[in-house]
Amino acid sequence: SDVYKRQAREMFWVWVVLPCSCVLEVVMCAMNLFRGMVGESLPPPSTLRHPAGFQLGMAQACWEQAWCPDHAAALSIRRAVRLAPSEPKVLKTAVRIHCGLDEPEQALLHAEELVRVGTGQEHVLAKVQLQIRAKQHRAWVMKQPGMPPVGREISRLSSDALPVPRFLEEFATGSKPVIMIDLGDTIFAEKKNLGWEGVKRLCGEQLVRPRAHSRKSKAWAGSVANSFPTQKLGDFMTAVEQQQTSGYVFDQSIPTWCHKLARELVIPKYFSNDLLQHQAVNWVDPKGGLPDNHPSLFVGGPGTGAQMHVDSAATHFWMALLQGRKEWKIFDTADHALLCPDYFNGHRFQHDAFQDENFTACPPARYARPYTFVQNAGELLFIPGGSPHQVRNLERSLAVSMNYVDHTNVHRAIREIELDGAGEQTIETFKRLARVVPQVQEPVDQSWRDFKRARLRSWWRNPWRMLELPSSTRVLELMLQISQSRGDLGVLELCKSEPRHELISQVRDVSPELTRSDICLPSERW
Repeated sequence: SDVYKRQAREMFWVWVVLPCSCVLEVVMCAMNLFRGMVGESLPPPSTLRHPAGFQLGMAQACWEQAWCPDHAAALSIRRAVRLAPSEPKVLKTAVRIHCGLDEPEQALLHAEELVRVGTGQEHVLAKVQLQIRAKQHRAWVMKQPGMPPVGREISRLSSDALPVPRFLEEFATGSKPVIMIDLGDTIFAEKKNLGWEGVKRLCGEQLVRPRAHSRKSKAWAGSVANSFPTQKLGDFMTAVEQQQTSGYVFDQSIPTWCHKLARELVIPKYFSNDLLQHQAVNWVDPKGGLPDNHPSLFVGGPGTGAQMHVDSAATHFWMALLQGRKEWKIFDTADHALLCPDYFNGHRFQHDAFQDENFTACPPARYARPYTFVQNAGELLFIPGGSPHQVRNLERSLAVSMNYVDHTNVHRAIREIELDGAGEQTIETFKRLARVVPQVQEPVDQSWRDFKRARLRSWWRNPWRMLELPSSTRVLELMLQISQSRGDLGVLELCKSEPRHELISQVRDVSPELTRSDICLPSERW
């Protein structure tokens, strides 16, 4: 059975791999000693040569594997710290492992040493202190008398009953989730409900990599990498229909992956004032994506879903469910510490809202007050930034979602990226976003082209921003999103080709005031 297999793997690691590593460590120490006796200087610890480097590699490999016992990784990292007590790589790994084991007091010692050696890792120390305060808050809550509180009830409103000012004040600024019962079918042009077959027709030939999500995974949202082979979306959706796969297409970027579907998108008026579209922000979030990657697609069968997580940089989140039913557990930001958070391992939580109904993994979670509800097809859900949430599909489901930043959460986003150790340039860019003047006129639903208009102007108004692009593919993807280009060349190649008026006409379709030099000069410099 699976239990015996797991026990066998643990016994193999503890009784075979670790003893062998000890023997190998002794041999390497003897070799280093012999080299020192014959006149060769011992390698400094900063080079991370054996045996400290070997123990560090053992700890990292064991920690990343769900089947490897956590105490084995802790044993290896303790040996690595003993052999290289001032090596930044060893200290950072030690902080991550000890916080993952809910030992923030031990992690604090390594974080203080990491700051002392002058590596500019003050944000690591701040995150450890935050985890210690969360642990102290849980201990205080468990000592309080009284019964656990009851859950919360989510609001379900129509767009007619929810004007934009009320939404911004009561839900976005007030950090409360809300379901808009009549917006799920309006996120495509001309109110097309493309549905399962429509998405399959438009994007069925595009390649996807389905994922699995496990409670034991230490990645963001419990994602398990390389769970399923790469395949066409149409083949995957057929397998979901026939219940032949347990994979989940999770957060698949629509603009950079299937621009045919992106062209049909309409951004609801509640979310159209996305500040990320007003600056040439080259911000890479912890999940490895850029702001231009949103909106994204979710496809999965019954039983699939994501573990408890918080979206990066305190971004707001909305999801329009096109087909199926989803069960949600959303927690208030004030209950964050009660869910046993781990800030260093994908910002995961020890509490599983669906599987751990007896609160054995995280007893203080019984004192949290979740929003528990089912989202139906045709409904749009808004989740405020910083709210822990968990979801599972009750039926075959298809959804479109988007993360964004506006004036209600931009200052919290700045604090989050500072805590994550973002660069000074990224932090300064977000601070400039906070100074963007809010829209005075009543927001309206925007087509995909109109929504991206400000983003295009920001790129071409700042020519040297082109230097920050990772490849010409990024430029091409941006042009495909905005101008619906039919070409497959980069902007630089298009500018060098004849006739140039093809590219110019495409961009002028969005921004008529741009000239040929405005378009081609930045790419030629780049």
